[in-house]
Amino acid sequence: MNHSLIKHRAIIRWLFLLIAVLLASCTTMPVNDNPINALAEQYKQLRARQQALPAGVFDKELSGSGGKLETVLAELGKQLGKPDYSQEYIIRLMGQPDEIMTAGDYQPATLGRDEHAGIIPPHETRLVYYWRGIHDYLYFISKEGIIQSAYWYAAGE
Repeated sequence: MNHSLIKHRAIIRWLFLLIAVLLASCTTMPVNDNPINALAEQYKQLRARQQALPAGVFDKELSGSGGKLETVLAELGKQLGKPDYSQEYIIRLMGQPDEIMTAGDYQPATLGRDEHAGIIPPHETRLVYYWRGIHDYLYFISKEGIIQSAYWYAAGE
């Protein structure tokens, strides 16, 4: 057999091995290497814990001011509350909202701010993610399917 043919076969085997290793490493990379994905997963875990909590039981991490759930929700609002994202992406990432307000629904005023209070205009949707139920929540404003901003509603009770 020709010496150069053997050399080419060895190179081709080495390249196939290298490609196989690279492909294997790509498929085993963690899903949450993106900080937003990691935050969303953390939110889903905290939300599930909160929903499983027996009535009347207080968990500071879930319901306390400055607790983990509030902090994670606030960061998600900050990161995702811009026109870079679609409404569908937010739902896929964070899960189904606790409430979806659509045109004609009423958004109550929040403490110290009421620029988004009143009847929701046409072509606008609000994706509501509860922190402490209907008393305190994060909501995303979406116009024609594109996120415009995110805000907090606080009942101030």
